[in-house]
Amino acid sequence: MHVALRAPSENEPAFRNARNSHSMNMQVVCDAAGAITNVVAKFPGSCPNAAVLESSALARLLDATRPEGVWLL
Repeated sequence: MHVALRAPSENEPAFRNARNSHSMNMQVVCDAAGAITNVVAKFPGSCPNAAVLESSALARLLDATRPEGVWLL
């Protein structure tokens, strides 16, 4: 999930995403009821989505405990 922002004065290229806009790349996870259960909000827009997930506690949890009968969307 990209959240738009103004061009930063420092390290501007890092915040330029694939659509040539400036953003933060965030991971927001919710449960079946729509309650937010996990947020990662520290990556610039140029960071690939996979890198955001791979660096999260959620990825470590899923790697350690492969729940059966659970859908990840």
